[in-house]
Amino acid sequence: MNRPDQARRTVLHRLDPRLKVAALLLFSLLLSGANPHALLIMTLFAIILSVQTRFHVGRALLSSRAFLLLLTLTVIARSLFSTKAPLYQWGPLTFSISGMAVGITICWRLLLMLWLALWLLSVTRSDEINAAIRWFLKSLPFINADTVGIMLSFLMRFIPIIIKEHRNITQAGRARLIDNNPNPLLRIRHQVIPLMRNLFKTGDQFALAMTSRCYSADRTDPELTFKKRDIVALPVLLVMCIILIGGKFPAFYPW
Repeated sequence: MNRPDQARRTVLHRLDPRLKVAALLLFSLLLSGANPHALLIMTLFAIILSVQTRFHVGRALLSSRAFLLLLTLTVIARSLFSTKAPLYQWGPLTFSISGMAVGITICWRLLLMLWLALWLLSVTRSDEINAAIRWFLKSLPFINADTVGIMLSFLMRFIPIIIKEHRNITQAGRARLIDNNPNPLLRIRHQVIPLMRNLFKTGDQFALAMTSRCYSADRTDPELTFKKRDIVALPVLLVMCIILIGGKFPAFYPW
C-alpha cells in the first residue's frame, strides 16, 4: 500500500530532476528577453503545470509578499520616470503608458521566474535537486561538485528556517505593540537582532548535530535515471524554448 505522499506524486513529480533543473535554468535565461506574446504562452504553460501537480500558486506567491511589493514599486517607477510618450506630467514626475507597459513586462518576466522556481521546489525533493546540480557540476573543471552540493543543501535547509524565525519574531513584536513605535530604527533593532541571534544559535546546533553524526560531503545521491516519461517531456520543453527564443524576433508572432 502506497503512503499518502506517494499517492499524490504525479508524472511531473517523477520526472528526472536533471531535466527539471535544466529546464528551469533555460527558461530563466530565455524569459529575460521574452516579449508579451511569449510570456502569455509561458504563463498558460505554467498554469497547466500548476494544475497538474496541484501547486497552489496564490499561496506560494503570498509567502513572497516582499518580492511582490518590489515588483509593484518597479512598475510605479517605470511609469513615473519614463520620458517616452508622456501622458501626464507634474513637475519631475511624468506618467507614461509606454513606461508602465515596460515595467509590467519586466515584472511579468520576474514573476514567471519566481513561479517556476517555487513550482520546481514543490515537485522535486531537495536531495534530488542537490543530486542534479552535482551531476551538472562534475563535468566542470576546478569546481568541487560535492562541496557546492552540500552548500546548496544547507542553503535550501536554512531558507524556510529564516522565513519561520522572521514570522515568529514579527508576531511576537506585534503582540508587544512594537509596530506602534514611531522610531523605525527601534523597530528594526527589535527584529534584526533577535533574528540573527536565533539563526546563529540554530546554525551552531545544526553544525553540532552534523559533527556528531559524522556528516560529510561524500554521500550517496538518489539514483538518477532517464526514463520514457522524460523522453516524452523533452520535446515539450524544447518547443517552449523555441517559443521563448521566437519572442526575440517580431516575425515569429505575426499577430
